[in-house]
Amino acid sequence: MTYADYRQGNGRFGAAAPGARPEPPPVPLMQAPGPGTPPDGGVPGSRRRITRPRMLWAGIAVAVAAAGYAAGYFTAPHPQATRFLLVTSVPLPAGARLASVDLTTVQVTTRDAAPPGALSSAAAGSVIGQVSATALPRGTFLSQSLLADKGAVPGPAQALVGLALKPGQLPDGSLADGQQVRVVALPETSSGTALTPVLMASTTVWNVQATDSSGDTEVTVVIPAKIAVQLAQYAAQQEVALVAVASGSSS
Repeated sequence: MTYADYRQGNGRFGAAAPGARPEPPPVPLMQAPGPGTPPDGGVPGSRRRITRPRMLWAGIAVAVAAAGYAAGYFTAPHPQATRFLLVTSVPLPAGARLASVDLTTVQVTTRDAAPPGALSSAAAGSVIGQVSATALPRGTFLSQSLLADKGAVPGPAQALVGLALKPGQLPDGSLADGQQVRVVALPETSSGTALTPVLMASTTVWNVQATDSSGDTEVTVVIPAKIAVQLAQYAAQQEVALVAVASGSSS
């Protein structure tokens, strides 16, 4: 059977009626989709409609992802600023002349506590040759109040005591190294009732440090060695004040 035979409908596998061609099936009319029929007619690959619920869920997903990223960024640890401070590498007695082998540096961050006035490693060259004004245990943070220039340390009967004083515990006006002052103890009872002030000593200021961020001013005074421990106890309880001595007045 040839292609021509198929077109003519003749031969062994032709139409029942010789010479008659079968009619093509009728084309169905377009009808509106019935209930339950998808809007796209159920044709595979057709584009879905973006509805309001889908847009809402997509927005929520984006917001959650952005919040997670922000939380991870702001809670991640950030590097802390560091600095290098001078400390003693060995125990030093009072009056010891500092050498380079007596010093070392430690690295601290902004979160670490360091005493007010602690010297940075850049000051190492300037403290070499100075002497310790008091006994310094190993690992002591060095500050200028702990050092004396060119061996000018108090005598055996004297001692240096550092006082962290608040406004009201200092003389009015500026306080300078070498200034004459009276050291007054302000004892209190356990309930906080003030007792009679006690004059501890009339002496000179050894060193004054700049006021720190807490408002305290560190002042080192020269006092008789026999009252050093007692004065240090008052100082630890913030029960000490300095009173300026007017020029020409007797002590």
